[in-house]
Amino acid sequence: MRTQLIVRLRPGFSLFRREQENENELEWGWLDKDGLLENGVYTGSLSRLSQWRELLTEEEQEVPVILLVSGDHASSYRKSLQKNQRRHWQQALPYLLEEQLATDIEDLHLVAVPGDSVAFANASWIPCASMEMLISCFRDVGVELQRMLPESQCFFARSDMVSIWLEGEAAYVASPDSYGQLMDRSALEVIVPGLLEEDEPEELSIEIDDTEERDGPENNEEHVHAAGVRIFCPAGAAAMVEHLTALAGVKVEQCERQSDSLLPVILPVIHELNRSRELIDFRTGAYKCTRKASKQWQQWRPAVIVAGIWLGLELLVNIGSGFYFEHQEKVLKEQNLATYKELRPDDRRVVDVRHSLTRFLESARTQDNQAVFLHVLKTLSSVSTSSAGKDVTPGNMDFNDSNGRLVLDVRAESFETLNRYVSALKSAGLKVEMENGNQDSKGVSARLIVRGA
Repeated sequence: MRTQLIVRLRPGFSLFRREQENENELEWGWLDKDGLLENGVYTGSLSRLSQWRELLTEEEQEVPVILLVSGDHASSYRKSLQKNQRRHWQQALPYLLEEQLATDIEDLHLVAVPGDSVAFANASWIPCASMEMLISCFRDVGVELQRMLPESQCFFARSDMVSIWLEGEAAYVASPDSYGQLMDRSALEVIVPGLLEEDEPEELSIEIDDTEERDGPENNEEHVHAAGVRIFCPAGAAAMVEHLTALAGVKVEQCERQSDSLLPVILPVIHELNRSRELIDFRTGAYKCTRKASKQWQQWRPAVIVAGIWLGLELLVNIGSGFYFEHQEKVLKEQNLATYKELRPDDRRVVDVRHSLTRFLESARTQDNQAVFLHVLKTLSSVSTSSAGKDVTPGNMDFNDSNGRLVLDVRAESFETLNRYVSALKSAGLKVEMENGNQDSKGVSARLIVRGA
């Protein structure tokens, strides 16, 4: 699956002579999810890349683009940190690197990441002018660069040997525990013997400036003596390898690769650096990528706008409803207060109208229920003292305020006596229901439900 488009500036790509495009100044190809090439590598100029992209589908044109910046324009360096520098290494690093820079630090865009141990910091830099020109140059042909990676960070000599990566008429050379620097093949005859000297050890350092000039070696106290040379080369570089072997005078290891291009060598290193979060990307800080809206977003934009308008209208309606119901609440509160004052004109301490009105209604209902209870109790007493209630004995009594119901337990000699008592209560104007009745050796016990008429 195509996840990214990678574009590489081949050595010799010029930012200052764009009217003279080289047909082999760029390499590009698709990367899969593992960061490996898919369907080979394309070669051509910047205008050829633009024409190639125009033939892609809209979905393919939206795939993120990564630019590999060659050693002509960017350089990398590994700096050892003293113990007192490690805590604030990001602030101290620009000053620690001034010795390796031929340009003022203010004119460079410097990006650094911590190394695999706190004792080192890995840094890459590019002139700000070159950074801006590269972004503008690709943007002019319709290519927005999401990431810009210095490819020199992918050439690192990790052992006690000088490492050389040959490609065409150029080569990356790295002293032990250092990043590779790009130079012409012709310079190898001078640089390689100097890196192998024991008395005056030197480390390769390349100047990067707006005129694209290159410089030679520079003294470095962190030099590790090289015991040999390792050369990474394509199949057709046997003569150059023999020549370097004769110049070196030490053990030389030859690592032959299938492709003439270094791009297949670079990609696995980028994938590994990305996984370990040590990958240096120039598109940070002031140059952070602000990608424009994709064509897919442009297609969905009208629907999103309509949804936004609908959401805004819904919000306005809800806010309007809130204000309306708040107004209605105030009106009802004033009406309730007026009603309460009519009922209780003597009450001058109204704080919560709802609470005061509820309490007043409950009080009124309680008073009505008390009148009902007294009426029912009076009628019960009158009937119980008459001849109809002579052989009936009242027991427990329970009155419910909320519904005006009185529950009365009674005991009679027989059901005939009980029925006569119930009939007398009904004749007196009460509503009476017999809930249950049981007869035993002592007579009949029953529960009566009594309500006022």
